[in-house]
Amino acid sequence: MVRNTVRHTLGTAQKATGVSKSTLSRAIRSGRISAVKNEDGQYEIDPSELHRVYPPVQERNSSDNPQVAQDATLEKHDETVSLRREIELLREVIDRERSHINDLKQRLDQADQDRRDKDVQLTALLTDQREKKERVGEQDKKLQAIEATLQELRNQNRRIAGELANRGFWKWLLGAKKRAG
Repeated sequence: MVRNTVRHTLGTAQKATGVSKSTLSRAIRSGRISAVKNEDGQYEIDPSELHRVYPPVQERNSSDNPQVAQDATLEKHDETVSLRREIELLREVIDRERSHINDLKQRLDQADQDRRDKDVQLTALLTDQREKKERVGEQDKKLQAIEATLQELRNQNRRIAGELANRGFWKWLLGAKKRAG
């Protein structure tokens, strides 16, 4: 009579025993566990053969000895406490880093504002930023000085033209030389 039992693949054997696929594969190659390859090329392992070498997961986790179970519980508790403390420390580090980043952002913003202020000052120094009235007033003074000079030149021109009309050009020219000489 042939028993039709479900056989394990490496994946299901891993779940049933908690042992990695590579460990199971090495055990098959070394002959510790007997297995057959199916037509897909996958290993098929009889459950009794598998559990002969590696006990099922339920047996590995449960213990008949209450002291061993208590030790495992204490060990897990200590590990939990340790992991919680580590999480707490990591959160503190993250908070410090966030604070540091915010401080650097504020410094960068302040430096950027200082640079913009300096740019405005430099622009003011390099360009005429006085009030328009001041500039117009100075331009009026310059214009008045030019007009006074122009008026003086007109007066000289009229005087010379009047002398020319009275004496004639040659007389005036010769008279100017005598006066200069």
